[in-house]
Amino acid sequence: MKIIDGNMYYSLTEIGAIIGRTKATILRWYEYEDQLPVEQRRLPNYITLGQQHAKYFAAHDIDTFTEFMKTNKRGTMKNVSDKYNGNLVNNR
Repeated sequence: MKIIDGNMYYSLTEIGAIIGRTKATILRWYEYEDQLPVEQRRLPNYITLGQQHAKYFAAHDIDTFTEFMKTNKRGTMKNVSDKYNGNLVNNR
């Protein structure tokens, strides 16, 4: 956790621990959303810090991630999941 300009920010790993998902899963969510039109995207914006461009999220973004998990139907991100699970047939 970092305090930036008086606001609390959590790293990607910390957000994952809070919501019970891995860093890799959250990054896949963003990869999925990058395929959607901007007006359909629901995940929060983040800031990057440091030479490695670590992603940080505002404390209030935890609710947005929780809502995303509740409303995202199973199988919605199949094309992204298949890419990482070795099933590239649908990704050509």
